[in-house]
Amino acid sequence: MERTVVNIYHSALERSITGGILGMLRFMENPDDPLVMIAADIYNLTPELSKGLAETLTEKKEVENEIQEEEKRELLAREIDQTKYRYPRMLSVVIEGNNAIDRVKGIMGKVDVRSGTTILGRFGFFHKIDGKSICEFPASCPDGKTEAEDQIELIWKKHKNLGGPLKDSINYSPNDQDMIDSTVVLVKPNAFERAYDPRPGGVIDMIARTGMYIISAKVIVPTEEEMMEFYSPHIGKEFFPGLISFMSRKPSLALLYEGVNARTEIRQTAISLVRLVYTDDITKNTIHTSDTPEDFIREKGVINFSQNPLK
Repeated sequence: MERTVVNIYHSALERSITGGILGMLRFMENPDDPLVMIAADIYNLTPELSKGLAETLTEKKEVENEIQEEEKRELLAREIDQTKYRYPRMLSVVIEGNNAIDRVKGIMGKVDVRSGTTILGRFGFFHKIDGKSICEFPASCPDGKTEAEDQIELIWKKHKNLGGPLKDSINYSPNDQDMIDSTVVLVKPNAFERAYDPRPGGVIDMIARTGMYIISAKVIVPTEEEMMEFYSPHIGKEFFPGLISFMSRKPSLALLYEGVNARTEIRQTAISLVRLVYTDDITKNTIHTSDTPEDFIREKGVINFSQNPLK
């Protein structure tokens, strides 16, 4: 079993192609031997973390490639719309499985080979700064075992304090200040049951239409007790035992969103769009979102986004 990491950068988060990237990661070879997403979090991509990522690129054969990669990291940390963002964000996802490093590298592809079958072939591009062509990578993954180990150590150990929930990452209009709130979203276990199921990415893509911002992420495998607290308003209802059984001891992706009227906007999208497309039944409806302010407080407490270690 190997572990590798996929880092999805600010340019992808800003353009709301995060779901598309995660969706492509679901389409790996060997569906009978699937890779598993075991951890996820949003990071403040500081200059120090950006430089550290560049320094992990130990398996590049040419110095020129190393320089280009370092320029790429510096660009990612530097170029943001200061009117909207106070600092760049990065979603880091840890993936585990047999031959995980090469399999993820294969689906990542190369930025200079245009192809709809790889992440960089579909979403990567070049642009010029001071007459130089610079790669802008929406995402990257390690080239080999050493890079994978170094990047996981750097992001998930050394700089874990830069993870979510992020604070003050977005510049809001003064007129919007009183309308900013947050909400919890769960992508439920049925979205992860089949290797080729694109629902995890599809859900994020649909929510992206609301214009809200991901400020924390966490892969959870909750206990029955945790889910009973999470869904406590439904105690006594006919579907409650089945709901707890379905949600417990299986992986879900928990996301913390922030934005203007985030709770109501995302709730409406979940009910009118996500569940309309992806519902299997009343329990296996693919997505949960906070309904009331009280629900949000309770649910956020159960998820405990600030405690998100890589085990």
